[in-house]
Amino acid sequence: MNQNNKTGVGIVKRKLVLLLLTFMMAGCGGGGGGGSGSASPGSSSSSSGSAASNGMSFSPNPASADYTTGQPTTISVTGTPTNSSEFSRLSTIGIQVVDSQGVLNSSYPPSVSGVTSNSLTLTMQPSLTLPTGYYQGDFQIVVCSDNPCANQVPGSPWTLPYSFVVNPATAVSTLAGTGNAGFANGTANAAEFTAPTAVTTDASGNVYVADTYNYMIRKITPSGVVSVLAGTGQLGLNDGPGNTATFGLQFCIASDSQGNVYAVNSLGIFVDPLIRKITPAGIVSTVADLSKYVGSVPTFPGGFDIALNIEGIAVDSAGNIYVSVTDNNFILKITSSGVVSTLAGTGQSGAVNGPGNTATFNSPAGLAVDTQGNVYVADSGNLLIRKITAAGVVSTLAGGGTLGDGPGNLATFQAPSGVAIDSSGNIYVADGAYVRMINSAGIVYTLASDNDRWIFAPVSSKTGDTIWGQIAVDSTGNIYVADAEHNLIRKIVYQ
Repeated sequence: MNQNNKTGVGIVKRKLVLLLLTFMMAGCGGGGGGGSGSASPGSSSSSSGSAASNGMSFSPNPASADYTTGQPTTISVTGTPTNSSEFSRLSTIGIQVVDSQGVLNSSYPPSVSGVTSNSLTLTMQPSLTLPTGYYQGDFQIVVCSDNPCANQVPGSPWTLPYSFVVNPATAVSTLAGTGNAGFANGTANAAEFTAPTAVTTDASGNVYVADTYNYMIRKITPSGVVSVLAGTGQLGLNDGPGNTATFGLQFCIASDSQGNVYAVNSLGIFVDPLIRKITPAGIVSTVADLSKYVGSVPTFPGGFDIALNIEGIAVDSAGNIYVSVTDNNFILKITSSGVVSTLAGTGQSGAVNGPGNTATFNSPAGLAVDTQGNVYVADSGNLLIRKITAAGVVSTLAGGGTLGDGPGNLATFQAPSGVAIDSSGNIYVADGAYVRMINSAGIVYTLASDNDRWIFAPVSSKTGDTIWGQIAVDSTGNIYVADAEHNLIRKIVYQ
């Protein structure tokens, strides 16, 4: 698809994922096995127990279906009896599926097709009116030798536990950019960027963009006007007024409650970075020079070179700055008075939870901080979202499970690289080709996805390295993603 024609693209979609957790076969000593999974991003696994006579096993395991708002969706499962002779005598077959949770569409009764002596194919349709949420329950599957179903075959009914997520309806559009690499201010649909890799927002609804290869910080107003907040377009690290200050490469930015923007800035990839501050008036200053901490520094684990590669930055309500030292696997804290210390991480790769001085990470990337001072980490190498309390205690918030969407401890991520948090405690994750949400109850949803990876994608930079964009959310819950590959800023609205 031509990316330049994606402006205003709306995606209104719910993905319903049916997850077959186990298959317990009731009646006549029947038994079976099952598993769990999802059609959303992630992998699944299943296991099967031994099936007794007149049991039933189902495939695929797990079964899944895409659920688009207002359109029929069918779930197809093939059942294979352990005693095929019972089916070989059937000339007619009927089926009933009873669900106490009411997730099935009553106007679309379950049906059976493809009946052989060895199998049958069952099709079901979920209700189109289910609200966003996580659902669990049991299907009671009754198979009969007649239709309508009156005389059950031996072993029937079977209990089929299920679990699935109805994802929010979303609309995805282009906030700013033509899709062409370049530089142009003005109206959003005429503005141009070159590999924008990060976004942040302020309380007034302005969106700020790390326009990486234009060496600028750009501003997009709520009315859609694009301008330069700071930077001349020349490579450099000069502080001062925005129209004379210069920037190097910046791959992550954040903002504080006063509307100041912070950028991790360097003259090249893997070159000792600076933390730069840009006021709402565009005045640029350097608040931390991390290059002076290279080598053996007692407060940093193992005396690692901490100034290699920083891929995340966040600022709390007290003005403390947090950065993720991706290649060295720890998180730094820089106080408002300039004191630098390690918040969490030993410098070793791992996924150990616990006190900050023993916890481990694996290529931590994007960061976000809530009003309580908790820091959230896109632990990209571990495919986890981690939480660090203000006291430095680390835990796993979501990931590491076998489902795509669902409860945090069961969910999986593909490539988490950016996180943002809203005022309600919902966390948004830039996850490879997906945009995910972890709500305040800990349920993981998929808000947007695209096989062409246009919603969130890497870009081959001028130096040949892969650069990933970041994610932000404003005070009204609108989500913004830096689409570096297509030189666009995306906006996602969900219901």
